[in-house]
Amino acid sequence: MKEYYGIDVSSWNGTPDWSKVTGVSFAILRVTEKYGTDSSFEHNYEGATAAGIKVGVYKYSYALTIDN
Repeated sequence: MKEYYGIDVSSWNGTPDWSKVTGVSFAILRVTEKYGTDSSFEHNYEGATAAGIKVGVYKYSYALTIDN
């Protein structure tokens, strides 16, 4: 069975130099923060795809109830 390695990246990781990222097949990027787009999402998306790394995204939720 083939193994795949991935990383979870958000603004908490700053702005990685994606040309130096090695050993991963994919990156899961946080697309939203509490109030809008994750401040490093565009940098991370562009950098990862330019480096040939497959990308997935996730939305982190701060909801306290079903209504919000």
